[in-house]
Amino acid sequence: MHCKQESLYYEIVIPRNLMMFRGVEEKAEKVSYVLLIRGKRHVINLKQKRGLFVKNFPVYTHQNGKLRLDMPFIQDDCYYDGYSEGDTGSLVTISTCSGLRGILTLQGTVFGIKPINTSNKFEHMVYRVSLKSDVSCVVNGDEQEELLTNSQFQSRIELSSLRMPYMWSHPKYVEMFIVVDNKRFQMWNYNVTKTTQMVMDVHALVNRYMREVNVKVVLTGLEIWTERNLVQIALNLQETLQNFNQWRDWHLLRRVRHDVAHMIIGQNLGKYQGHAFLSGICTDKNATSVEAFSHEDTLHLAALMAHELGHNLGMKHDHVDCKCHGQNLCTMHEFITVDMGFSDCSFHYFYQLLHKHRGNCLFNKPELQSSFGKSYCGNKIVDQGEECDCGSVLDCQKDHCCLPSCHLKKGSDCAFGSCCKNCKFLKATTPCRPSVDECDLPEYCNGTSKWCQADTHKQDGTPCKEQGYCYQGQCRSLENQCVKIFGQGTRVAQEKCYHYMNTKGDRFGNCGSDSKGIFNKCKNEDIKCGRLLCENIQKLPRIGKHHTLIQFPMHGTWCWGTEFFEDINRVDEGEVKDGSPCGPQKICINRTCLDTTVLHYDCNLEKCHGKGVCNNFKNCHCAYGYAPPTCEFEGYGGSLNSGPAPRVPAKYGKKLKILIWVLHFLFLVLIATVFLFVYIHRKKTSVNAKTSLQKQDEQM
Repeated sequence: MHCKQESLYYEIVIPRNLMMFRGVEEKAEKVSYVLLIRGKRHVINLKQKRGLFVKNFPVYTHQNGKLRLDMPFIQDDCYYDGYSEGDTGSLVTISTCSGLRGILTLQGTVFGIKPINTSNKFEHMVYRVSLKSDVSCVVNGDEQEELLTNSQFQSRIELSSLRMPYMWSHPKYVEMFIVVDNKRFQMWNYNVTKTTQMVMDVHALVNRYMREVNVKVVLTGLEIWTERNLVQIALNLQETLQNFNQWRDWHLLRRVRHDVAHMIIGQNLGKYQGHAFLSGICTDKNATSVEAFSHEDTLHLAALMAHELGHNLGMKHDHVDCKCHGQNLCTMHEFITVDMGFSDCSFHYFYQLLHKHRGNCLFNKPELQSSFGKSYCGNKIVDQGEECDCGSVLDCQKDHCCLPSCHLKKGSDCAFGSCCKNCKFLKATTPCRPSVDECDLPEYCNGTSKWCQADTHKQDGTPCKEQGYCYQGQCRSLENQCVKIFGQGTRVAQEKCYHYMNTKGDRFGNCGSDSKGIFNKCKNEDIKCGRLLCENIQKLPRIGKHHTLIQFPMHGTWCWGTEFFEDINRVDEGEVKDGSPCGPQKICINRTCLDTTVLHYDCNLEKCHGKGVCNNFKNCHCAYGYAPPTCEFEGYGGSLNSGPAPRVPAKYGKKLKILIWVLHFLFLVLIATVFLFVYIHRKKTSVNAKTSLQKQDEQM
């Protein structure tokens, strides 16, 4: 989502926790921070909010085509609402789980705040938020507006309140389940933990929006499509919503209790970024919504999700006569706004849903301490309290590790996992995730867990071949990308090719597009961050059906590139990847050529005594022959994060195995040769002896 900025204002701040100075626990029920914004000191007072998600929170992922259930530790004490001292109209909603992330309304201006992840000084970015975006949504259902005047709305609501005061005064609860599609998971670096945390932060903001209508949203579960999408994600949001709705009906309803399910997809669909069923809450058939989220602005995603949830609750789009606290833009405005507030129209529509008894499920308070769904032994999902789950009795007969009671068999350490084999933990030092790139690092089993260590790679900004830099575990260089598409011998095109093509601002040369699909011309300094261009092509490559080759002459050579027809399930190989060099000490980030200092590469190789590199945890990963943590003494390599490295380096392991097999084979050949020689010698001796006896007999 690209919103029209009211201001490009942002600044770097370092929040000060006042409670820390008073000796109070950081995650206290009440906490205060001091922020210096635009030269003014703001004291932010916050109060903790609880019950945003169920205990034993289920996170479903997929591994080798099978559904996997985890119940990770989820921080439930780091979500706060509050205000700024001396500012009566201020509103603050903040997550402190990992830095400060959220929204601040200060003196009528809305700011976003988020941590700078690469900073070791607790630095945060505070930026002004555009209240209105050019993003809208589509609604399934009767969206014919009732054009009522303010007085008509007021009289209806007052009369309704007299008839049904219980509905307004009594708290209401929405049990929500969220699904994250595969492309959005990729955009969160294939990281389940990061994806879960980002969803939690967005959900906390959604709760702040819904508080005005006395609705608390409780997150009952999360599913991340880690391997592939389980429904077709079409460019038409209505079709995608229908597909997701059918999947929910066939699969999700039987697994997890919830009132409504929302899916976040990592796709920019232009103007329409959301789609929901109107008044679908509490139904088995239509309690769904889809939100497109192709950017990193979680504030606008939260506003979009609250807007779509409003549709689920029966709220239609606001019209010109709808008002909220004197504001012109309310939550249910046709164009998504981050400003918080439901209009009188929205209250009326919500009341109509409750009055028709179509929102009865909202009065069921979730049992936060109880089981989240229909878990049972035999469902092939490892639920809480189970060590394994092999399925039915018949299925368990084929399982050597797991009992039908969902406990491990006697003598078994494990039943699954990348460090589990034949029901036993693989020994420490066993490679479980080899490096797949110059910038990737290997991991090893630790001998006491069925899981491999967390994925590690060289710190972003580490120099690599072709004058490239390591970025998210890959050596990013234009040369590598050209070779990947066009084959060996290919070179990066000359700068004139990039200037000629990427300053056009069309589908063949551009620096991305806006929310309406209009291509952006590259600025002169950004030309190497747009479409990838190469030369010296030896032969035409085989490319997918969603790419088209282009070529054009330039000063005695041919420049080659690709055009990409956007498809949600495919990656555009023809765009320059983030982290690619675009000049001396420059790299591409989001199609902009920036100084490499944005990566905050601060590896001090002296710490590793010149015998290792820094990993993404800023620890030394030592070369073979040296021991972590500082690579100063003898050892077998690895890091504090990789697990214990083997005595023989992984790169020599296969060669050593081959050598052992060859020596074993040669030994067997030698033994066979000796036996054959002895056999022939004995046979020959026997024949000679027999011949000698015959001659003696003849002489006699």
